[in-house]
Amino acid sequence: MMDLYGRAGVSVDKEVQIKMLYMLKRLSLQRDDVRAAIVQHRVPSSIFQMLLVHPGDMWNIASAVIARMVTKEDICGAFLDLGTPGKLVQILDNDHLRSRLDSTVDDYPHANVMAALHAFSRYDTAREYMLSVSFLWAVKQILDASHWKLNKIALEIFDLVIQHDDDLSSLRQLNIIPRLEALYRYPLRNCYNA
Repeated sequence: MMDLYGRAGVSVDKEVQIKMLYMLKRLSLQRDDVRAAIVQHRVPSSIFQMLLVHPGDMWNIASAVIARMVTKEDICGAFLDLGTPGKLVQILDNDHLRSRLDSTVDDYPHANVMAALHAFSRYDTAREYMLSVSFLWAVKQILDASHWKLNKIALEIFDLVIQHDDDLSSLRQLNIIPRLEALYRYPLRNCYNA
């Protein structure tokens, strides 16, 4: 399969990239041989490259494809090796995106990014990463932006943490529990356990 991002400095037409992404999104991932081919041909790496371009329809479509693909553990592992969850959070905390927040909600398409993060959270290997202080620190920066749309995204991610971190040790290290309790308007479970 061709490199979706282009090789040796040869650019691939954006329209072609988008069509190929939609094709991958429709692709059945039920067969082991199909998933093996996706990993073997480094398709995750090509899609990951699209998360590195300027925010817009490309990364939005790419994140939608990632959300679909990472429902399968073998493909999820390939995206984890690339550090995809962290890149998704960086995209959410991007200055260019913040400058667009006064536009319509549809013009700030965070739903695909959040769907991908939710899909990653199903796997123990990804969950360990999402409970790391370094990852949560990046999410905290989103919360610190104090914009309701960004807060919504950050709180959805913190919801995942609350579900899987029994003693909330990672949140305590960030000293963010009082802030979250104020936003949630009720005490978080196990917050003050030893």
